[in-house]
Amino acid sequence: MRIFFLTNYDGIPDEGIKNVSYNLFREISKKHEVLHINSKSMGSVESWRKIKHFRPQIVHVFLRPTIQVLIISKLLKIYLNNPTIIISALQPPEHKFLNRVLTPLIKSNLFLTQSDKTEKMLHDLGANVQFFPNGIDIGKFDPVDDDNVKNDLRIKYGIDTKKFVLLHIGHINKGRNLSILNMIQKLENVQVIVVGSTNSFNFDSTVYNSLIENGCIVWRKYFDKLEEIYQLSDCYIFPTVNQNYCIEIPLSILEAMSCNLPVITTKFGALERIFTRGDGLFFVNSENEFQNVLYDITSNSVNIQTRNKVIKYGWSDISHFLEKIYFEQVSR
Repeated sequence: MRIFFLTNYDGIPDEGIKNVSYNLFREISKKHEVLHINSKSMGSVESWRKIKHFRPQIVHVFLRPTIQVLIISKLLKIYLNNPTIIISALQPPEHKFLNRVLTPLIKSNLFLTQSDKTEKMLHDLGANVQFFPNGIDIGKFDPVDDDNVKNDLRIKYGIDTKKFVLLHIGHINKGRNLSILNMIQKLENVQVIVVGSTNSFNFDSTVYNSLIENGCIVWRKYFDKLEEIYQLSDCYIFPTVNQNYCIEIPLSILEAMSCNLPVITTKFGALERIFTRGDGLFFVNSENEFQNVLYDITSNSVNIQTRNKVIKYGWSDISHFLEKIYFEQVSR
């Protein structure tokens, strides 16, 4: 099968959508012909010629469904003589363009969604929708059971070996609700680490400076061995509520669970749809709940088995699911 991937991946998978498209491209390419083009190149005549020559049966778009993305998808459908168009809506569409004028652009596509809210929004507009979760590199993100290894990693990265380390990974901006981390950093014997994206378009220096001033350790760089940051940590926290500021199944949560860390998270996106509470996974609704759960974890009163919950979401399994969707669409 010939599949064209249109993505924002530019060589470094340093944020959610890039990471998802990169890993699925890697897996799908093992069995099929896959052409990848970065969305920034779509202004080039040469790129359009290259796509035409490739003659894709499937066009898979890994971009937030904005009006521009929908128009490009429609043009590709016409230009390539009606291939199947699939759009991975890892974030909800922008509300400003959801109106009847654009409904024809929406109806011709299959949207792979990651939350009930986004699914309903697109379904009500007449779109074909199907739930599709994200995956995880189970082999790379694995637990560290040896305290000596964890201590060695902390020494490597300059982290206090005696502190309870609480980790968050993601964009640094107001929409991520990171002020909770400042509150937690004030707790006794706690060290908060934030690994921020290298992107500048959604970076908020005010939030960044506030985290630093309150004692959080904040790194804004790409880690090739990101698993080591999870492995030196004691717990993962995800305080984000607004679904416009993260993909709806956050990869960082899957990665933390794969490393068998306890996870404290809001009821974000489709997390409750694919995971049940318990065994070290906590869904919370308020700042006080974050602190109460953290107390339970630090008192060693919780049995942690989060890796068992995520083990079936390896990229290989997820790619098989996607391959099945491709075949179903082409055979129609």
